[in-house]
Amino acid sequence: MLRRPRWRVAAPDPVEAVKFNLEQNAPSRRRCRASEFLNRKANLSLAQIRKLNNTCHIPAEILTRPSDIGR
Repeated sequence: MLRRPRWRVAAPDPVEAVKFNLEQNAPSRRRCRASEFLNRKANLSLAQIRKLNNTCHIPAEILTRPSDIGR
């Protein structure tokens, strides 16, 4: 039996995860209230994390990761 190598994939940056989800699921580029987050000016609030987790199915573990604010 041939063994396949296993590669660990790092969790994505939370901003990039939200942007990717919006691009895939909102072709009209409808913006949510997280524009400061998407522009890397603020972190998500707990309410925003819950909403993105429930509606977009982005894991909370990704949304709560530190992002490069002020980059």
